[in-house]
Amino acid sequence: MSTLHEIKKAADWLVSVEDYRSVKREVVTLSKTASGVFAGDLAVLNPLVDLGRRRGLAKLNAVLLLVENARAPSGGDDRKRRYQRVHMRARRQRLSKAVQLYEKVTGKELTAEDKSQLRHSLQAAWMAQRDEVLEGTDDLPRSDKSRLIELFWEEIESDLDAGLTENNEQRARKVLGL
Repeated sequence: MSTLHEIKKAADWLVSVEDYRSVKREVVTLSKTASGVFAGDLAVLNPLVDLGRRRGLAKLNAVLLLVENARAPSGGDDRKRRYQRVHMRARRQRLSKAVQLYEKVTGKELTAEDKSQLRHSLQAAWMAQRDEVLEGTDDLPRSDKSRLIELFWEEIESDLDAGLTENNEQRARKVLGL
């Protein structure tokens, strides 16, 4: 029989797991069987399986509800997190395209360290260019400044795409600062 401490440890682990839905599904499914346990990294979840088998799915679901509440972002943080996630994904994709384009234009295959340095220098250069675009816009409303920034990144994306798909070397060199 599992102790309360073991159940809490399993619940804490579930709070931090990335693929929560599929892991939860596996716990519930295994709890409905008469035998079988998790092995390896998932063995920490065996107390939850035991809880579901011995005390019923209602008790297991009560623990899973606590886990879901702990996983839920609080209020306004959700919008900010979603924005940051989308923003950072776009940034990573943009920098990945830039590395591909650099290797294509120069004909050199970069090492991991060289790629990291290239991404860092390109991001710094692009941020400086973005700041130049925003110079003298202090009196503009925030929405207008945001639109200028959006247009700036769209132009960077367009130049990257033109260099990769259309073989436009002039735009490729411009966006890479070559």
